[in-house]
Amino acid sequence: MKSMHTIQRVAAAVAIFNNVLWIVLIKFKSHQRLGNYKYFMIYISIFEILYAAFDALTVPVIVIVIEIYSKGSTYLVVIQADQSSLPQSLILFAAVMFCGFFGISMAIFAIHFIYRYLVVSK
Repeated sequence: MKSMHTIQRVAAAVAIFNNVLWIVLIKFKSHQRLGNYKYFMIYISIFEILYAAFDALTVPVIVIVIEIYSKGSTYLVVIQADQSSLPQSLILFAAVMFCGFFGISMAIFAIHFIYRYLVVSK
């Protein structure tokens, strides 16, 4: 389990580096024809930097269980206090925030693909 947490933290560092690089490339190397789309991509990158940093800070263990007793799907997040960098009093808040980050991330990807579809279908 310890190696999994190490991998999560390394992956978060790589994600932060890649997103910072992506922002720099968008800012200085993007074509003017991108217009407002480049600001949308910068917004996504900033959000993903925050998400990766929060993931590295909390180091959650994610278990996904599908269709328990035909009740639909369940998303369970467990944050082990001994592996987290957060104090015990903030662990519940961190679990709620992690679920919020995950949900917002899925919504951003959906909006991104809808936007691209609308631009291409014009």
